[in-house]
Amino acid sequence: MRTPTGGSRARLAALAALGGLLFGVAGCGGGGPEDAKPDGKASSWGRVCGGIVSSETKDYLLGRASDSAGKVDQAVYELPVGHGGDAFRDAAKDLLKGPGASRHDDVCRLWDKKGDGIIRLAFYWDLDDYSVVSKPSRDGRVQRLSKTFAVAPEAGYSTLSIDCRRPGHVEPGGYPATLHASLVMPDGDMRAQTQVFYAAARKVLPALHCTNDVTVPTALPTRDPRLK
Repeated sequence: MRTPTGGSRARLAALAALGGLLFGVAGCGGGGPEDAKPDGKASSWGRVCGGIVSSETKDYLLGRASDSAGKVDQAVYELPVGHGGDAFRDAAKDLLKGPGASRHDDVCRLWDKKGDGIIRLAFYWDLDDYSVVSKPSRDGRVQRLSKTFAVAPEAGYSTLSIDCRRPGHVEPGGYPATLHASLVMPDGDMRAQTQVFYAAARKVLPALHCTNDVTVPTALPTRDPRLK
């Protein structure tokens, strides 16, 4: 008998490793960072990934990436995902197929000028029970954000769980399904990660027609003043 959370843990570990690998090879230039050539096309922060990165999050990420002299390179490179159009629309269309039939849908992939990964975000279904995966843990590895949102934050990598119920809320085989979003953001704290999660969820959820009341929260976690 399958344990609902076992497959999820294995998948999250694999995704974390995959995200690190993909970011690691994004820039494949010569002898140093100045020679690295990131994939994708140069863009402005206000336009990347459908505008899901707020100005506050952008400023925070740039501040964390500044050098010892405080110099910040604001160049950002976006790798097209989906079918070359609206990545969020493409992802929602695929996710409507449900678990098993849908893919791991990338919606945002960003690099800096050196070829270092800034953000990789994807949505996917998994056969796990939201009431189990969203249960807060004493060590803070799982935090409940609202009735239908929970997050499992790690260093540079987090997973969002959303209780978006499909008709019947049970997939073939008798297992419930939970919508997840995985986010690789090496320089992001929980506030920055949550802001991106929420903005992305607002673009995907309306098209999924959840049968329960799923409202994206508006309040963000308080940032540790030492990290500002």
